[in-house]
Amino acid sequence: MTLSLLTHNQMDMKFFNGRFSVLMLVMGCGFASVSLAQTPDWMFALEGTYVGRMETMEGALKATTDVRLDGLRNGSEDGFVLQFAISTELGIRERVEMWGWDKELDQVLMTTLEDNKPLVSKWFVDQSGAQVVLSCGGSEAGRAVLIQWRITRLPGQLRMDRLINDGSGQWELLDRYVLDEGEPED
Repeated sequence: MTLSLLTHNQMDMKFFNGRFSVLMLVMGCGFASVSLAQTPDWMFALEGTYVGRMETMEGALKATTDVRLDGLRNGSEDGFVLQFAISTELGIRERVEMWGWDKELDQVLMTTLEDNKPLVSKWFVDQSGAQVVLSCGGSEAGRAVLIQWRITRLPGQLRMDRLINDGSGQWELLDRYVLDEGEPED
């Protein structure tokens, strides 16, 4: 009888181990898919070619310049490289930014080049509907400010507003990009 109980217990363990292994495999895949989460959906609005204008507030006057934005996925598929070509009186000025997604912190890591040195900033993300708001602390004209990028994706158009708040509660518009989907040039 002891041998029969031992054999029965071993069969129960095999059954349990098989079910447990399947359960662990399913749960492991679920956790892996969460930890392997890549670029959030809203960032894909940055992909492609856009042409339009940049409006810059200079006191009470608004200056408008032509601009082109080319957004390409980065090699690690967790963000985008944005190349801005801005028309100026002296010719075309180019600016490159790398926007990466930190999946652990749910933040955008934005890298820009200033004086040939990378400058990295971390941006908090708030998405509501078609608009995404990126926020971080920084400085503007020698004063500490909160900075926001408000990105809105509309059919055939991308709008990006850069605003600051010096703690007064009032948001001041610095730049606005109004960009239409464009066709890449060969």
